[in-house]
Amino acid sequence: MKRTLFPLIFLALITSCKTSSLMIDVLRPANINLPGDIRTLAVVNRSLPSKEAEVNNLVEGIITGEGLLADRFGSRACVAGFADALQSSQRFRVVVPDIELKGTGTDRMPPLLEWPVIDDICRQNGADALLSLETFDSNTGGVLFSILNRTPGENLTIKVESGWRIYDPERKQLLDENIYIDHFNWDAPASGAGPSRQEVVERGGYYAGTQYAARISPSWVSASRIFFKKGNRDFREAKRLVRMGMFDEAARIWETYVDHPNRKIAGYACYNMALVCELNSDLEGALQWATRSYRQYRIRKAAEYMNILNYRIMQAEVLDQQLTE
Repeated sequence: MKRTLFPLIFLALITSCKTSSLMIDVLRPANINLPGDIRTLAVVNRSLPSKEAEVNNLVEGIITGEGLLADRFGSRACVAGFADALQSSQRFRVVVPDIELKGTGTDRMPPLLEWPVIDDICRQNGADALLSLETFDSNTGGVLFSILNRTPGENLTIKVESGWRIYDPERKQLLDENIYIDHFNWDAPASGAGPSRQEVVERGGYYAGTQYAARISPSWVSASRIFFKKGNRDFREAKRLVRMGMFDEAARIWETYVDHPNRKIAGYACYNMALVCELNSDLEGALQWATRSYRQYRIRKAAEYMNILNYRIMQAEVLDQQLTE
């Protein structure tokens, strides 16, 4: 499990008077738990309209000025975003059959798929469950702007809405139904040099797919951490080692100060030892050091860190269950 929880470290250090901060990636549990016997997912795009609905959507697109093909390409990007996000999943394998089912072509959810259809798709693709992008809809709007001494352009906003369902053919159950909505803003120069509406819809669709993947599978998220750089000359040397990614070497310096007669220096050293333990996936050890920093030396930031670590320990238990089912 330690290998799974090991955080990715980005040495983009942000410095303040007493502390520096760095970004790490930590593994976050999925929002929902799927049955443990579901390992392979077949993913289909059902958001495209039928012929009859396509005519209605064409009229609507002309009236509203929406790109007629934007949602078609955006929905395909949405499926691709989901599949790409799970490429490195330790649990799920994703299969994308070369089929597209017909739906409403709008933000309205269609009726549930028939179980014989679900059974056929899963059997033909060796899948344990069927994940269907049931709806995909985007709306764009723009406000012209003109800033003194700047090129006129347009501030554009896009709303992307995607609806998902997961069907379990073995249990004949709907395991999940979720609608994801997000908004994106960007400034487009009047020259048209910026991305087109279709390009932005595709980007928004791809992102929506990655977000649904995070709903059903553990995912990496960025988190900020601090360490104390101020104390004495050795602390400055430890900071230099951190910049070089030499955390264990920095820890050897900090560990010599955890019982220092100067209570602030000792508290800072204990806090920094907690960070090194977290980076080495020793969350219990990290909590012990952070607790000592706060209770013995009254370092207030250590109390905040204790809350973070307690939450990560609870998440680790959920991750264990999700990854070993």
